[in-house]
Amino acid sequence: MKYLVILVLLFASINSFADYVRVRKNTSIREFPKSNSEKLELVSVNQELEVLDSGQQNRGYYHVKNPTTNIEGWIYRTLLEYMIGNLPVVLNGVKGIEITVIDVGAGLSCLIKLSEKRYMVYDAGNRDYALNYIKQNIPDDSEIEFLILSHTDSDHWGSAAEIIRGYKINRILYTDFRLGNFNESLEQGLEEINEIDYDYEALNLSESKIKAGEMIFEEDGVKLYFLSGFGSPPDYWEEISYMDSYLNNAVSIGVKLEFSNQSVLFEGDAVGRITGEDGCIATEKYLIDSLDHDFINSDVLIAAHHGADNASCKEFVEIVSPRYVVFSAGNIHKHPRESTARRFTSSGVLKKDIFRTDKGYYQNGGEKEYQREWTYLSSSTGYDTYGDDNIKIFIPEYGNLRIGYE
Repeated sequence: MKYLVILVLLFASINSFADYVRVRKNTSIREFPKSNSEKLELVSVNQELEVLDSGQQNRGYYHVKNPTTNIEGWIYRTLLEYMIGNLPVVLNGVKGIEITVIDVGAGLSCLIKLSEKRYMVYDAGNRDYALNYIKQNIPDDSEIEFLILSHTDSDHWGSAAEIIRGYKINRILYTDFRLGNFNESLEQGLEEINEIDYDYEALNLSESKIKAGEMIFEEDGVKLYFLSGFGSPPDYWEEISYMDSYLNNAVSIGVKLEFSNQSVLFEGDAVGRITGEDGCIATEKYLIDSLDHDFINSDVLIAAHHGADNASCKEFVEIVSPRYVVFSAGNIHKHPRESTARRFTSSGVLKKDIFRTDKGYYQNGGEKEYQREWTYLSSSTGYDTYGDDNIKIFIPEYGNLRIGYE
């Protein structure tokens, strides 16, 4: 019986891989495995397609599916190169934009590739973890079109100074609001901003105001909208007026990135709840009250505050109605919380469509749901390392968004 179980597990693991094919020569996906069958779609050299029917051939044809259009059909084997392993998230031969939620441990940094040598960066992560990834993936002669630093916590400014020092940046959007001591990352980053010696645009929300919903970038079909962000908290946020950490987080700059009628919403450490309590407050209530609800709706939500219970209030989650959710969280603070994840799954998000940058380990929590770390995709207690759970989002020019682990 022991050996039978081992064989069953081995067979299951082997069959968990979905192989794919790469197109050798411009050709067409056909309706049936026949040369005179109707052409359903043109495909280009190096384009990657999903293999169906476990790679079994029919009359020398492979049954394939274009993952961006979901069109299924047949291509003759000599026109394809069979590849072992899972279909990449970012597909060869397909134009689009690429977003990486970098595994920076307990923090947030997102690298957005618009095209060759043109990028955006949303937040700069914890310590130098973001910098290590960015150096490997942004060539030295590239430009960063937009650097957005959502708020002043060190786990969002960690690599800011080095990024500003190392690349030409055309626009920087940030808030310098801070209650309590300025951390070293923040001080160094602000100093670097002040020392930039080339023409660039700096928008400090302590000095400039941007209207909620205003488009702040548009080029080659990519649109970036400003949703929220403050130089100081509004006076009417009475529920959190006595909590410095809440106020430092609640001023976070939120943006929506849109391309090919699909979108990703970034919240920073936006506040939406008092921990353990119901109701919607502060940043997320501001978004609900200030913007058309259809506009807030997004395909992917980079969940606020790493999945903490004081964000992602029920009403906001239901209005955004994301298909995919990403938690950027090292588990040192027991993020994401079980209560937060449940608000997403209760609103219809499937577990398989929730991604986290701290797979593998979780921290023991308290008795209540809002005190415990969500253990989905985690198998044992311990500390998760950074850099091993980067998450890729690819929005093609035509077809459906793709998301998965790098």
